[in-house]
Amino acid sequence: DGIKRGYRFFMDNKLHVFLLWLIVSVIDLVIGVINFFFGLIFIAIPVVGPLIRMVFNLLLAIILAVTLAPITACWWTRLYMDRTGMKPGEISTEIPATPTPAPETPTTEPIYV
Repeated sequence: DGIKRGYRFFMDNKLHVFLLWLIVSVIDLVIGVINFFFGLIFIAIPVVGPLIRMVFNLLLAIILAVTLAPITACWWTRLYMDRTGMKPGEISTEIPATPTPAPETPTTEPIYV
């Protein structure tokens, strides 16, 4: 039921989904182009250049994982909530109480599984 509802949401909001996908893709493309040109600059340095490039790629991956991925998730969530009419305050944040387990009654008969 949830998969059908999600598919229906994306089909009903094709333009909004496409625009959000396009925005995220353009941001990723711009960062990739910057990384490419940064690599071209440091590839000319014989020994230190590849090391600087590796460090830069590692820092870029960490920055993308810490910033772009979470903000993209927030944007997708916000799109879903806006298009379905949900308000952030309507979502219950209370943890439901766990039911108490029934007490076990000891038996002298063998238990077959």
